[in-house]
Amino acid sequence: PLAPGLAWVAGAALFLALLSKEVAVSLVLLLPAADLLLPPATAPGTTAGVPRAQRRRAVPARSTPGTSASFALGRWLPLAAAVGVYAILRLSSIGHGVTTTSGEAQGSIAASLVAALAVYAGKLVLPWSLNAYIAKLPLGFAFLAAGALAGGALAAAFVWGLWSRRGAIAFLSLWLAAALAPSLTILFKIPEVPVAERYLYLPSVALCLLFGYGAGLALASERRAVRVGAMSLLAAALVAGSAVTVARNRVWASDLALWTDTAARNPGVSMPLRSLGTALLREQRVEEAEHAYEAALALPNTDVGRVTLLSNLGSVALARGSLDRAEDLYRQAAAIQAAPDAQYNLGVIGLRRADQARDERERAEFARVALAELRRAEGSSPLDPDIQLALAEALTRLGHGGEARVRYERALALGLADPAAGQVRARLAERPESK
Repeated sequence: PLAPGLAWVAGAALFLALLSKEVAVSLVLLLPAADLLLPPATAPGTTAGVPRAQRRRAVPARSTPGTSASFALGRWLPLAAAVGVYAILRLSSIGHGVTTTSGEAQGSIAASLVAALAVYAGKLVLPWSLNAYIAKLPLGFAFLAAGALAGGALAAAFVWGLWSRRGAIAFLSLWLAAALAPSLTILFKIPEVPVAERYLYLPSVALCLLFGYGAGLALASERRAVRVGAMSLLAAALVAGSAVTVARNRVWASDLALWTDTAARNPGVSMPLRSLGTALLREQRVEEAEHAYEAALALPNTDVGRVTLLSNLGSVALARGSLDRAEDLYRQAAAIQAAPDAQYNLGVIGLRRADQARDERERAEFARVALAELRRAEGSSPLDPDIQLALAEALTRLGHGGEARVRYERALALGLADPAAGQVRARLAERPESK
């Protein structure tokens, strides 16, 4: 249990954890629960002379740390304060972040919650056939029954832990439920990706501790068959878990390995192919990346996904110098929704065409086209230093040296990366008279 003097330290740590990952909100429930459910530490020497078998079979007494108002304020208020401050910051910056679902989705949300619980329970107990991207929940009767059974088993474990005065079982059951609960809100926030295995890290710790607690009880049994069975089960679990871990570590060794595996497990789904294309592009496997993007584009996509794919294909074409194809792809992306990346690259195409122009009139015309596209990009992304740099280049080609200098300086102030930043500083130093 948490010492009163460390309560504000714990509150500060909880606040930092929330800034890192929102699932840490479960700690605001678990830390007080540890006070109420876990037995106090046994002082050294209090079990001296007690036979080992008797100590193993002893049922730990339920903790009674005190429930006065001063106790609660002194030990739990800092945790509530951390969550309160974080909630204010979150609401003021990004809002509640919960999407509005359609009537049909709202009607099936209860079934989806039960099905998600079934998926998570299955992956916790038998982490086999793992998949980094699960786009669709199985809503068959078997899964719904399994989800209901998993929820009932968890509730029963908690109640039994309280009834039998085994606070550790009640606490670990609560831990598992509290750590899993934030993951279930994804159904409301990102309904197109309802579950994700990576959300099971914290719940799996609780399940492993529960498993170890149960194994400890079995190993304390006076019946040899029970002890041998427990040891055999522990050995099998250790070997199987180690094998699965080694195999899965190979998948997570790189983006390319991860998305190759994920795309293979999700045929007919666009998002893994899109990510695979990006991983291939980072490895300079351009043709394979282009094929992955085109295959993903042929599948059903959200507007955001389609814009991303068109923009990525445009970037491949631009890198090859195919300006006409790149422009066509970027304009398709910009027509779907305002996309600063697409508009920025349309500006870049204009600048390249200005550099290839046959005369000054044509050069100025292309520079004006580039400037118009870049101003649209700036409207959507005003703090992008690359857009500011491109705007400066367009203004320079049009002879607006003073305004170009302002844009160069803004690009540097916004954190323009090297080597572009060094080139801009050198250019500004060469022309200090530009006003």
